[in-house]
Amino acid sequence: MFRKTLERICSQYGFYPRKYQLVFAEVLDNLINIGVSKPVFVRLPCGYGKTLLGLLPLIGQYLSRNYLLSPRLIYVLPTRALVNFFAKTARQLMDRINLKVDVDVEHGEIHTSPHYLSSFITTTLDTFFYVYTKKLVVDKHLEFPAGCIATSTVVFDEAHMYQGGEGLTFFALKKLIGHLTDSNVPVIIMTATMPESLKKYLLEDVGDIPIEYGSLGLDEEYESKDGRKEYDVEVRGWDEVNIIDLVSNHKKALVVLNTVSRAQRVYSELKDRFDNVLLLHSRLCRSIREKREEKIHDLISRGENMIIVSTQVCEAGLDYDSEILITEAAPSDALTQRVGRCARRGGFGRIVIVKPKSSRPYNEQHLLHSIQYIESLPEKERGKVFSIFIENMKFINLMNYIPREETRMARELKSFMDEWLNVAEEPPENLDLKIRETNFITALHMVDHDLYVKVINSLKYKRETSLIELNTSIEYFKSLLRSHTFTLDMNILFEYEDGGKVLRSFLLHEANGEEFTVKISRRGGDGESRGSYIFTKDNKILPYNIYLVNSEYCDDEVGLVHDL
Repeated sequence: MFRKTLERICSQYGFYPRKYQLVFAEVLDNLINIGVSKPVFVRLPCGYGKTLLGLLPLIGQYLSRNYLLSPRLIYVLPTRALVNFFAKTARQLMDRINLKVDVDVEHGEIHTSPHYLSSFITTTLDTFFYVYTKKLVVDKHLEFPAGCIATSTVVFDEAHMYQGGEGLTFFALKKLIGHLTDSNVPVIIMTATMPESLKKYLLEDVGDIPIEYGSLGLDEEYESKDGRKEYDVEVRGWDEVNIIDLVSNHKKALVVLNTVSRAQRVYSELKDRFDNVLLLHSRLCRSIREKREEKIHDLISRGENMIIVSTQVCEAGLDYDSEILITEAAPSDALTQRVGRCARRGGFGRIVIVKPKSSRPYNEQHLLHSIQYIESLPEKERGKVFSIFIENMKFINLMNYIPREETRMARELKSFMDEWLNVAEEPPENLDLKIRETNFITALHMVDHDLYVKVINSLKYKRETSLIELNTSIEYFKSLLRSHTFTLDMNILFEYEDGGKVLRSFLLHEANGEEFTVKISRRGGDGESRGSYIFTKDNKILPYNIYLVNSEYCDDEVGLVHDL
């Protein structure tokens, strides 16, 4: 069933399925016959066609009208941006094959199927986790989402990107995989750059059905076409790099920096010298980033020349085929993802790896190991690290990444999943369950400058004001929240001066010589102000709240402007 479906889809795109795509389809067909006992682990090169494989369980069953595996698909990704991009890609594919299936999105900003009742949902790991563990309860319907998950195939794509801090997120993923497998829910884990140490950690309790490139020999057709790549790799210091000269000789270039501030500076250098220079990073307002991503995809589809300046956000989801990649050094898995955006369709690519002056935001040892490995190779051999998958895995496996399970948060998470998760009742309200070590806030860039001034002036002589007092409609303000917010990690909100912790100035506002933060919250209660928003003057920041950004530090073109 699944093999025939794969061949049918590929024929509509004018090619025959690749070797390991066929292997995957045969594994799905076998799961119907023998039942689900282990997760399917897929590790294939960047650009090989993993996305189609993730959709195959749903498409195959719908086209055949035979739901022997599961009637639903839940597609889990690490970030909201990736979820949004994937949803567009999936809708395009469904239209191409004339399959009438809604693609619903569930994450912190978009809710189109909060009960998980849809046949096809794409969601973030955080949202999926809280739904599965009954922490996210919609309209007091505790069991609806859990029941829908139990009758779904769950795909964890870009699984290597869930990392953070001391590995709490990976620990949560490990527990999720175990619970789902024990419940006979089909689980598929997909990656291009997951280190072997992390794979063993995630699957040590459940085993796996592996589909790994090279395990059954090379894919000769792929190696002779899209997989046939040749890279010229250089390693330089910043004082040896002139980005303007490097990109001027190429029609399609990708420049990747490790921090937003450096990306903004490079973008400023390039934007007035070249056409179609586009900046991507995580501190752009939502609507601006979406428009920019749409423009990139439009330019790609029309074969236009462009220069993309980006941070780590390009490492997944960006289907770009650059001629030259100029990138700051990064850990081996991240660096491989960046290189996967150069000569993506095969051919020759030039890679310039620049040693950053600071390891931030990465672990210094992971960064050094990556640089030292590349530099230890003869110059003519360096390209093979990225052009030959087997050699690339040696490089990626420098990352001996094992999450810590002895931390307090990990112990609490384990206790919750081993105890409360097994009972059919809502967990205690005071249970502070997390799958990330860090906390976040939502920041609002008030693009309506007149409204921004009205808010600050209104707070000169009182602690709070409301939209009603500001004569501003709720619907208008909601549109600002939908389009001009972005998420900030609380770890970056403070700097240290004279041994003390000081809030960074982009969240501070001034009136009557007083500096303060502005928290935005929804008004409850009765009366005409019910449902309105209030702006509260404060001197602190609390996680998972919305705060107003000082307009002096935010610009639609480059995003939040601060030396972070």
